[in-house]
Amino acid sequence: MIETWSADQRFVLDEVERLSRAGKLAFGNVLNPGQAGIFGHSFGGAASAATLTADPRFRAGINLDGFYFGDAYKTGFGQPFMELRADNKSAGEMTEKELKEWKFTRAQYQDFLFDEWKKRIGSYARNGYESYTIRYANHMSFSDFSLMMPFGFLTAPHREEHHKLTAHLVLDFFNRHLKNAERAELPAGLSGYIRD
Repeated sequence: MIETWSADQRFVLDEVERLSRAGKLAFGNVLNPGQAGIFGHSFGGAASAATLTADPRFRAGINLDGFYFGDAYKTGFGQPFMELRADNKSAGEMTEKELKEWKFTRAQYQDFLFDEWKKRIGSYARNGYESYTIRYANHMSFSDFSLMMPFGFLTAPHREEHHKLTAHLVLDFFNRHLKNAERAELPAGLSGYIRD
């Protein structure tokens, strides 16, 4: 499926370019296909990384907490890249009950979330990458889902900070790499959410 999702992403840019050439682009001069970036959450983030290997028209990319499925990581890409990651427990901190919920042994958990992840991103991003682990974030913290959840203040107490931080980091990354802007300062109170 990673190849299918990646093909879908490339098709969208094909169509944007076609409509732009025909003068039928609804966004007029606001949308510049020559400054395209790509990003996604979860499997969409993994597909975005794969798309960078296949299509240099995408000049930068971001993965929001998606494992790097597929084999495209073996090819790699040269575009600027950033990943935002959930604040997952280390393998040693996981309880037996939590491992059972993940359906992993302790070694499998370590390999999937840390060792294999690091190997794949290192192979993908041939020119280096930015990576941020967001304190208290879980996998759904990088979407609007936690903002829409009933009782979100109980299940995702830092959801508003996570949403603001994700929006800031994504916009800042693309502004820097697609528009040659300077790095923007983090909004007050959010720096404590980035794990060193």
